[in-house]
Amino acid sequence: MTTETLTRPGKRSGAKVPRVKVCECGRKHYRWGSLCDSCAWNQLPLNERRARTKAKVTIRNARIAENGGRGVSKKELKEIRESGPCGYCGAKATETDHVHGLAAGGRDTADNIIPVCQHCSRSKGARSLLIWNRWDLVCRALVMNVPAVQRELARISGEIQDEVPAAA
Repeated sequence: MTTETLTRPGKRSGAKVPRVKVCECGRKHYRWGSLCDSCAWNQLPLNERRARTKAKVTIRNARIAENGGRGVSKKELKEIRESGPCGYCGAKATETDHVHGLAAGGRDTADNIIPVCQHCSRSKGARSLLIWNRWDLVCRALVMNVPAVQRELARISGEIQDEVPAAA
């Protein structure tokens, strides 16, 4: 494991920060271990991988049920994914993303899902646009008139305005 000791503002002195490493398979990664995510996953016993996958699916399905049930079929997801480039960066879309994440109470509906590339999907994860903090990509999506992104930013700005006390 290769690390370097750095002192960054706001961090304790001597904190170890992982460097970019190259896995045995040739992929670059930032994990503390010597393997990338894919190789680490493949080294797990099959029953462990199945159990983890089942747990993730169970949690996802529970979130979808909490937020009004499944509203988008696999066919519709495929159509959305193939409908255009990544809604954030413009690269070739390979996945779909819930703009307002299911974990945050977003709905599983077609108007909340946009096509995205793998990089943007992994980068954003379950975070909201506000927390994701990739404003260069969010602004690009606004310029490209991605309706789901515009609706989510309007929703977020409405929540922020509700939290700010009125001037007396």
